[in-house]
Amino acid sequence: MRKKYTIYNLISSLGGQMISLLIGIVARAYFVRYLGIEMSGLNSLCTTIISSLSIAELGIGDAITFNLYKPLAENNRHRIIALMGYFKKIYVVIAFVVLVLGGIMIPFLPYFTNNLDYILVLGVFLIFLINSFISYFFSYKRVMLFSNQKDYLISSIHYMFYFAQNILQIIVLVLTSNIYLFLLLMVLATLGENFLISYIVDKKYKYLRNKKVLLDKRSKKELFRDVKSTLMFKLGRLITENEDNLIISFFIGVSNVGIYANYLLIMTSLRSILLKIFKSCLASLGNLNAEKDDDYNYVITNVLAFINLIISGFVFVEFSLLINRFIPLWVGKKYLFTDKIVILLGFIIFLQCSRAIFSTFRDGFGLFRVFNWRTLAEAFVNFVLSVFLVKKIGIYGIFLGTAISNVLFFIIEPIMVYSYKFHKPVRHYLLLFIKILGVSVFCIIIMGRLSSSLYINWISLLILGFSTMIVYLIIVYLMLRKDKSFIFLRNIGMDYFQKIKNR
Repeated sequence: MRKKYTIYNLISSLGGQMISLLIGIVARAYFVRYLGIEMSGLNSLCTTIISSLSIAELGIGDAITFNLYKPLAENNRHRIIALMGYFKKIYVVIAFVVLVLGGIMIPFLPYFTNNLDYILVLGVFLIFLINSFISYFFSYKRVMLFSNQKDYLISSIHYMFYFAQNILQIIVLVLTSNIYLFLLLMVLATLGENFLISYIVDKKYKYLRNKKVLLDKRSKKELFRDVKSTLMFKLGRLITENEDNLIISFFIGVSNVGIYANYLLIMTSLRSILLKIFKSCLASLGNLNAEKDDDYNYVITNVLAFINLIISGFVFVEFSLLINRFIPLWVGKKYLFTDKIVILLGFIIFLQCSRAIFSTFRDGFGLFRVFNWRTLAEAFVNFVLSVFLVKKIGIYGIFLGTAISNVLFFIIEPIMVYSYKFHKPVRHYLLLFIKILGVSVFCIIIMGRLSSSLYINWISLLILGFSTMIVYLIIVYLMLRKDKSFIFLRNIGMDYFQKIKNR
């Protein structure tokens, strides 16, 4: 059953994210064409600020999810009702905290928006704030589906509404070019998505509407102990993910936020695809951790980390080679960063994707209290380096500061899993990381030189991407064919095909 739900979650998440990426690319092209790069930058800036306001929620969802695994496995409805009731109360409080924090941010908006009309900026920001506010009243119900390994339902509903939202937004842009109508559709999609998820949860888990059960004080204390540990980790990660946009807007200008938004859409989508692949395994990891011994978990962890690194290297290579060839075909040549910045962005996404799997391990294995200070320290170092370097070398300095902070803190997450969970050395993983990085850089150099004079259109872009994939996979195979994780995967594949052959 665990395997079946993991496959359902993987297919729905991966398929939905791919569709989301495609429709997002189309919608972005129309947005830039009809509203301009400054409005694109404002849209991205407001998204960043609202994301930063979610500080109030940090850690709650993960801690509740982790605490639901056991009572769900044991069908302890009394405990489930108590946790969900408590979760609902917390999220109502969070909704109003976010609203207040958003109000506090309003006087500071002009510092980030240059010469844009303040009334326009305020109107756009308030719509984003309202959209965030209303979503919190339904958020607690999603965790019930996720903890039951039914997040494929959440993904399917989300992408259905996201697709409809973007189609309608494109129509509104073509007919009216009105930013307020454009954003109103976002609010309506949020309401529709949350109402439907709420209806499904109420129908599938009718016992949640039974007489309310209060959560005992001891459970609350244990829950917030996990929340406290998770809060520091999530807070640091949230700041790190959002501060580049804020620094660009403050020091460089909101138009450059709009240019970066084009790259960020692709970067975020690629990283989200990878996160969703492994997040689909999260509930399975939580159950696996409760049922299996550490030796078995160690083997599975190595295999997942192996797959994650190979995919991360592939993303690095393809992004670095294709993105500045893709953007002119997509939104126009005037919205390009230099090749030097692109390689740095590619390296950043390689590091972020490489680290993504360890967040899944951290949540799945319940390692909430291990190195929970790390992301806060990284956010501080990233901020200091980026602000210092932007004053010296401009926008390149912001991304250089992000890359340096990623490298400095990269090693901590593997140590967290291998040393604290399995009491094993991290040496093997680091050697694998260095090999994949070397293969990726080699592919970028070779394929970059071979394609330097290539005339770019959609067909040649696809050919370059496909040929680069083949070269990368051949080199990876030659380098890693004797690795234990590769042999493990090869044996699984051979067994699978043998079963098909024997049918």
